[in-house]
Amino acid sequence: MDESLPVKPDEVWHYTTAAGLRGIVENDYLFACPATQMNDAKELLEGREVVEKALAEEAMSENPGFLANALALLGTFAETVDESEGLYLVSASTNGDNLSLWRNYGESASYAIRFDPDKRLRPIVDLGSLDRELGPDELPGIKLDAPYPHAAATISNDWVAVDYEQETAEQLARQIAHAARRAGGPDDLHRSFITDYRSRILGRTKHSSFSAESEVRKIIRVSPEQAFLGFRDSPRGLARHVRVGYSTLEPLGDSLTVGGKRIHACIETVEKLPILEVKLSPTGHRSSALRTLENFLAVNGYRDVELSRSASPFIG
Repeated sequence: MDESLPVKPDEVWHYTTAAGLRGIVENDYLFACPATQMNDAKELLEGREVVEKALAEEAMSENPGFLANALALLGTFAETVDESEGLYLVSASTNGDNLSLWRNYGESASYAIRFDPDKRLRPIVDLGSLDRELGPDELPGIKLDAPYPHAAATISNDWVAVDYEQETAEQLARQIAHAARRAGGPDDLHRSFITDYRSRILGRTKHSSFSAESEVRKIIRVSPEQAFLGFRDSPRGLARHVRVGYSTLEPLGDSLTVGGKRIHACIETVEKLPILEVKLSPTGHRSSALRTLENFLAVNGYRDVELSRSASPFIG
């Protein structure tokens, strides 16, 4: 996969309600939600359709016998959805004053939190639920040498931009086809390309009607999944989530031993989130809202956070 594809944003804004802000600040973590529960009905379909189309074009132009084998390796859409059950997303925007996001993602009085894009966020694991080391086949697309960890995650170190015109999916499909011809068949590509497709393309490709959101994401896979899972109420019933937090504990590489258990690219305890700014929505806030917000942040240990109001003239 071409690592030049992700474009690191200068700003990252997470829109939320008053209840969401309180939970984030008091608990020092964000929720990563399942890819299968996003508000885009084509969340998983979009990337797959683009890849299938690009593979078909490659096959017809140079290797007609390749397409069937490549699609068989990708599996059915149902199989892709099953694999995506372990795919979690943290969503944000590069636009800190987006009227459509104020309307869609918050209540009348809502907030946008600006995070430092240079600070790495990682999934939070429950060490008490780990009873054995993982086997190599259980690692979610990570190439590690033995001894294998008790828990592991793959996570995009930088925030990655959502592709609304599907360039990334098209480029990956071409890479799959070209590499398959060099390798002599698609079976040789399973770990290096197909896992990458399921972990990254499904989480980065979104319908163009959402382009005004200027969305960026952290894309996460965890193993074993139950050691990271939490549950919360949602308008559609119980929802799964993975907690994502911040820690300055970053040894060389991404593996460390905590309490006698090896973990990779995840953390057990969190520090204060790298919050740079909190912005108030254009409607719903009282005149004393900034002072109240300042007090709330200070009480919870966030004392050097810039506060601002939306510049939008929208009045509801």
